[in-house]
Amino acid sequence: MVAGYYHCKAFALPSKSETQPISALEAVAVGKPLLLLNRGYAHQSFYKNAVLSKSPSVEGIIKGLVKVTSISGLKKEPEIYTCRKEAVGHLYKDLYNNL
Repeated sequence: MVAGYYHCKAFALPSKSETQPISALEAVAVGKPLLLLNRGYAHQSFYKNAVLSKSPSVEGIIKGLVKVTSISGLKKEPEIYTCRKEAVGHLYKDLYNNL
């Protein structure tokens, strides 16, 4: 599965029902350009360089694919490393302790 991310030109997830897609986080972790629909989760700092399609129509997705596949030299976002299990575990622990 990881090889798929490394060998792709870009990662597209034109889904209307995603809330926090692990696949998009994995693509960010290997530094791939993203095409996402313009949904709430897509505005998180992890996805700040993502191309956002306003429309889930075929035309909107094609337009986004053309744009996202023209991106080159994207740097990995260091913030993505805060998603590691240890960091997330500590955040949950702190949250529960504060409750």
